[in-house]
Amino acid sequence: MQNCSKTKEVKERVPREDVHDQDERLTRKHIQTLGFLQDIVNENKDLKQQVEDLKAKLSECADLHQQAADSKERIKELQATYLDRGDQINAMLIEKHKQEVIIRLHSIVLLSYRLVEYPNIHVYM
Repeated sequence: MQNCSKTKEVKERVPREDVHDQDERLTRKHIQTLGFLQDIVNENKDLKQQVEDLKAKLSECADLHQQAADSKERIKELQATYLDRGDQINAMLIEKHKQEVIIRLHSIVLLSYRLVEYPNIHVYM
């Protein structure tokens, strides 16, 4: 049994140079890992800042979209108002035209009666 324990001790002994090389390799790997983690942390900070910037822009966009919707509603109201006003003016002009036509017709009728009464008079229009 003692032989077995001696072989275990022999297997566990590693030359100092190998231990030193192994420690250097592990240290380099550890430094690379820390550098990689630092890169990830920095990228995460940048991404968080970009998210905050985009949220700010999005809130501005929401305001602009609301203003656009309000403007469209106001334009519709103005269009309706001007269309109603146009209809009123059109109705007024039609009525005025009717009155002018009636006055002209009345004048024509009066002139035709006068021509009948006084056939020798010449009328120029």
